[in-house]
Amino acid sequence: MAENSSDEDFKDAEDENVEVHEGEEGEEEAEAKEDKAIKKRINLKVLVFVSEAQRQHGLRHEDYERYRRYCSRRLARTRKGLNFTSGKKGYTKKKVTAEKVLEEKYLYIPLVQAERAWAYHMQLKEESKMDDRKKFHALQRIKKAREHAKELKNVVEDETCACDERTKIEVTAYLELMNATCSIELLQWSQAAEQLSNAKLIYEKLSEACSEAHKVLYLQRVDEIIANLRYCNFMLGESDVDLVNMRKDPARSATMNMLVEKLERAVLEQQKDSEPQSSSEISWCNRTVSVTNENIKMFMLRAKEHEKELTSDLEYDTAMGLFDQLYGDYNDAASMASSDLQTAKTSGSQNEASDLEFLCAYLSFKRLEKSIERTQRMIEEAKRKLSLGDENAKPDDLVRLYAILAQNLEETRELGPLKGDESWQNFASGRAWACRAQRCFFIAESHLRAGRLPQADLLLDRSLEEVRKAQHELAESSENTSLINQDVQSLQTKIRGRKCVIQARAFETSQAESLSTEKANIKTASLVQQLDQFDAGYATNLQKSNLVEFPPEFEPVPCKPLFFDLAGNHIKFPSLAERVEKIQAEQASAMGAVAGMFSGISKWFG
Repeated sequence: MAENSSDEDFKDAEDENVEVHEGEEGEEEAEAKEDKAIKKRINLKVLVFVSEAQRQHGLRHEDYERYRRYCSRRLARTRKGLNFTSGKKGYTKKKVTAEKVLEEKYLYIPLVQAERAWAYHMQLKEESKMDDRKKFHALQRIKKAREHAKELKNVVEDETCACDERTKIEVTAYLELMNATCSIELLQWSQAAEQLSNAKLIYEKLSEACSEAHKVLYLQRVDEIIANLRYCNFMLGESDVDLVNMRKDPARSATMNMLVEKLERAVLEQQKDSEPQSSSEISWCNRTVSVTNENIKMFMLRAKEHEKELTSDLEYDTAMGLFDQLYGDYNDAASMASSDLQTAKTSGSQNEASDLEFLCAYLSFKRLEKSIERTQRMIEEAKRKLSLGDENAKPDDLVRLYAILAQNLEETRELGPLKGDESWQNFASGRAWACRAQRCFFIAESHLRAGRLPQADLLLDRSLEEVRKAQHELAESSENTSLINQDVQSLQTKIRGRKCVIQARAFETSQAESLSTEKANIKTASLVQQLDQFDAGYATNLQKSNLVEFPPEFEPVPCKPLFFDLAGNHIKFPSLAERVEKIQAEQASAMGAVAGMFSGISKWFG
């Protein structure tokens, strides 16, 4: 029973319709999306999308359950964002068709469904090592994944779908790979080898048509397919030459020729639309240096693609994820450049070492630049929450963020190529002083909220001094400082406003204290003490009248004097020696009489 319940839980999580009820999309919005889709053809990079999702959500550690749950959440978010839900009360299953595909996100639905079913298959396959019955459930899941992949291919192959040729080819390769996985599970080795061979050919051609940043992904997938091909070859008892001949089978040459023609057209389109490869050299600080390390080129290309995705209208969480990827790309590239620099110094190549030092400085600058942009985005989000009155938002959060921002700006000033640029040095110094001024302002804001008015006033004075320093540094820079000057002037206005608030609160507090003191004096004074004054309060409010003080207050009274005998130390007492001798003689005679009496008695008995 426990096992059946666990299977039912997995089925619930695997349900294809994890959705949130939304209303139907308006006709005007649908027409706008349709017009936009007609202008721009849909391009879905299936392998890049799948590889990034698998790498970031569990498959790096072979955690298939985590990846399956991520696919369920991603599917629900996609449906809700597209307003393509089936509803909860009046459930009506919505399937993706070619007519409904208005943008790239519609293709995510069958693709993520296929990935979720595949991840569930892999999870059950691992669990079947302990429980043989789960292998039947795993087989059903991989068949379900194949069905979703076929659904995706049917959508993109439809003439009414505005997908480009490259997307159709990638979906074909994905379906071939999913068919091969299913055939391997069904022990259909010959069919699996044929499907893997088709997928391998497509991915090899796609690797020639993609950018340098994504070429590694396609080549890795080709290596994985070759390993599976060798396994199928082993199970069939054939050699590698037989696999090559299988690919040249005349019975299927027509289909493969059509695929090759499509791939060649995709390569030509990629070469025509691609931008000039500027990743082989960098220009910065009036100096140009070539990049020879292919791995560094790949990271820089990937970072440029992520920078294109960063826009101001992105959601906060999505932007933070892109910033993290950007920071990671530049950090990995800087680490590789630093390693190459150590090698160049060891070999004694001065020119190469000089170029690598410049490259390390450039990559460090880009890394710090993206870190600064990320911190600024976090500051904007914190200010927004603070203005909305969020309970979790506090000025202390902004204090920490501005401190990080000032530290990053100071680190940029220490980079070698920028040390000689006085304009940049003044610009970075002015921004750092502006960040310190903002930090002092929000510390003062925290003290003001806590009612510590003197501390807040002093911190505002210090913030105003740092604002003047920032203005002085920015005035000497030739960089574009218009936005920063606007922020500084806005901060000055805020400081003046807060100082007025502090003065008003201080005056209000002093008036309240004096008023409370007067009220306390009037309340404690009795009528007997105010006989020479007239107070109407006693006549109007007799309940609070105080005729006399009771109990009466303590009054000082004279106490009984104390005498101390200090003359006893100077008195000479008479001698008692004679009286002592007399007493000792009497005691001796008494003792002699008693001794004589006892000696007489002893003689009488003796």
